[in-house]
Amino acid sequence: MEQKLTIALEAQHLCKSITSGEDKLDILKDINFSVPAGESVAILGASGAGKTTLLTLLAVHSGDLIYLSIHRIILQLISRLIRFRHSKKA
Repeated sequence: MEQKLTIALEAQHLCKSITSGEDKLDILKDINFSVPAGESVAILGASGAGKTTLLTLLAVHSGDLIYLSIHRIILQLISRLIRFRHSKKA
């Protein structure tokens, strides 16, 4: 018998764009992923790749984000990371 995998976090079709005049820049485009319960993940990328933007979208529940069984502490850690990142920019 096959066991059903419990998904802790699933994101579907996350997008983030900025506009300047008539120009549009896609920061994140059609991001889809799922994280099984009990697994750890890392977000890696060069400076300006959109790591903080992705975390911000996850923290504010934007897009077609579906939380199934994620623990409250994970959301608190994401929020703290974002606040820390923004405090370093100031």
